[in-house]
Amino acid sequence: MTELPSLEEWYGHGSSSFARRQAEGALLAGVRHLKRGEYFVAYTSWRRAEAAVDESDARRIRGLVHLAASGVKHRHGDVRGAERQLDRARRRLEEGSPALRSVDVDSLVLLIEQLVVPRRGAAPADDSPATSGG
Repeated sequence: MTELPSLEEWYGHGSSSFARRQAEGALLAGVRHLKRGEYFVAYTSWRRAEAAVDESDARRIRGLVHLAASGVKHRHGDVRGAERQLDRARRRLEEGSPALRSVDVDSLVLLIEQLVVPRRGAAPADDSPATSGG
């Protein structure tokens, strides 16, 4: 009689493919949350993704974490902190990563830049992404 697999083996928990799927889901969830202006939720989603991958990918995913942190800092009125987090995000995200291939990093950076970086002569940015229609 053959031995039955453990629940982890049966459902794929603990396998590298499960960890990749978990990280991918958390990455995409973070993108959705950031685009809705839910910066802290995006932050926690990307922290989950960061924990599910190896260190080289985690360093780059940390760029997304810094991006979300920039939105959180901005929402709390910490302009200098938001700018510092944005700079950290840019540095980390410049490196690129196969783990981030499903994420349009440039559009996310632009979204936060429009929020955080004041334009000369412009009114202060609203703390949520621009929405269309009305």
